[in-house]
Amino acid sequence: MDAVAGLGCACAGLVALVLLVVAQRLGLLYRLLHKVDAASPRHGGELVAEVLRAHGVRFLFTLPGGHISPVLVACEKMGIRVVDTRHEATAVFAADAVVPPWCHFEATLEPPWCHLDVTLEPLWRHFGATLEPPWCHFGVTLGPPWMSPWCHLGATVVPF
Repeated sequence: MDAVAGLGCACAGLVALVLLVVAQRLGLLYRLLHKVDAASPRHGGELVAEVLRAHGVRFLFTLPGGHISPVLVACEKMGIRVVDTRHEATAVFAADAVVPPWCHFEATLEPPWCHLDVTLEPLWRHFGATLEPPWCHFGVTLGPPWMSPWCHLGATVVPF
């Protein structure tokens, strides 16, 4: 009888451990410990726009979509010009065309543009459609125009 009780306790402990691991993987424990301030009027788009403004970004080249609309609206409110394109590569080429590297970067050492690229498509679909490495399509590229080709070599974030 004692062996059955011990086996039952071991199974219950294993089930509890599995449930804790699943809850942690789903982020449920984080949500329980860190509550959202419902009274706050701010959202994540405003935070992103403030960071871009603090880095001196004047242009935002992006592919429009509902998942980044708060960022685009906040950038326009902060005076950052938003340029919508139809493809990620077009956004990078437009950034190269708008601000030549010898006009701005060498004089002020500030990044004049930002390429915001957040993709919610499956990796295989995006990879097949563009014939580019899938790791290029997540992140923010912040830097002078002559650094833009580095994004397409796999460096999604150019630090400044």
